Amino acid sequence: MDKTPEELYEERERRVEAAIALQTPDRVPVMCLWGFFPAKYTGSTFEESMYDYDMLMKSSVGTMIDFQPDMCDNPFPIRYLGPTLEALDFRQLKWPGHGCDGMSTYQYVEGEYMKADEYDAFLFDPSGFMLRMYWPRVSGALEPFRNLPPMYSIISYYMGLMAFSAFDSPEIEAALEACEKLLPIMLESGIGAGRLGYKGVYG
Repeated sequence: MDKTPEELYEERERRVEAAIALQTPDRVPVMCLWGFFPAKYTGSTFEESMYDYDMLMKSSVGTMIDFQPDMCDNPFPIRYLGPTLEALDFRQLKWPGHGCDGMSTYQYVEGEYMKADEYDAFLFDPSGFMLRMYWPRVSGALEPFRNLPPMYSIISYYMGLMAFSAFDSPEIEAALEACEKLLPIMLESGIGAGRLGYKGVYG
């Protein structure tokens, strides 16, 4: 008799939990980090995976149903990134549909994004370095953050209230608006949402 989706889910869950607990499962659990394979397998393009939410979901679920691994990764944070990367004017990568053809995967753009004489600055103020130096180098939309005051310089008894004047510029306002526009894109893509379960996927 065929097992129900609920039974299959519970079976896989027991298998994975047994392996994590260093017990002996009924067999070795399998998890696939698919990359762009689902697009190729289902006849869509890598570019569609980067920009078409519904197509990415369809190709990912179809591939998982055919291969039936025990676990899966969230397909969106490493693939449905086209809108996010474009909104940031991201410079460290070329991707399908942006610098690469529709069936080529990510290409890293070599560059000196952290310079040899900046290690002390990074170690002294890691958050400030990322905000004011690194992000502006790798994302054109965040270039105005270069003009923010150093984080360590605003820590005082009035907690840096005077530093708010730095936000009174069209450039900083535009950068913050770009960040605000990213929120619904990132929520849709599930970035930071962790692993997806399989309950209800198999049937």
